Amino acid sequence: MNSSLFLHLTNEDVEKYLKDVYASINDFDAGEYIFKSGDNPQYLMILLEGSLQVEFLDETGKRIIINRFTEPGTVVGEVFLCLNNTNYEYDLLAVSHSRVLFIDGDRYKNGKGNAFEIVRENMTSILASKAYYLNRRLVGFSAYSLRRRIIEFLNIRADDKGMVNLKMTRGEMADFLGVTRPSLSRELMKMKDEKLIEINNKDIILL
Repeated sequence: MNSSLFLHLTNEDVEKYLKDVYASINDFDAGEYIFKSGDNPQYLMILLEGSLQVEFLDETGKRIIINRFTEPGTVVGEVFLCLNNTNYEYDLLAVSHSRVLFIDGDRYKNGKGNAFEIVRENMTSILASKAYYLNRRLVGFSAYSLRRRIIEFLNIRADDKGMVNLKMTRGEMADFLGVTRPSLSRELMKMKDEKLIEINNKDIILL
């Protein structure tokens, strides 16, 4: 299995580890919740295919999108599992039909042996990377203009040619950036007119 959680483990090691942690695979239809705010974390999850979205409703009922995962092998739900006795504070939604691998949380945290130690060490790097990403996003929300936030959003997702495939609707992007869809659309059109970006459906090219 191709996941940073299993870095430095052989295929045989991973297969044995998954048996030891009672791993199971579940499928979710688009619009189905994997977990909701207030649920008790019991599993470590790995996205195998599909698209998952982390979101919550603010005090006004507006949806805020925290993150979206589309890369197979992405670890999900690890923060609250590692905190112990802390319920989820957000929802995890399947945006498209998705397949998720579940690892028993107690087995992950308390299992003995070399593979268990390596997986927990790998988790440290995963948590650090996500903390860095969330810190960049927090800075963007608190200090940047809408244009700067859009550029930061695109830079994080651009390939080496400056191409960004959004994999989300314009409305979802607006929810992610914490703005209204009309405001986002106006700013994107201004950036296009100023030849800062090109827009082709869901593809945006940084110029």
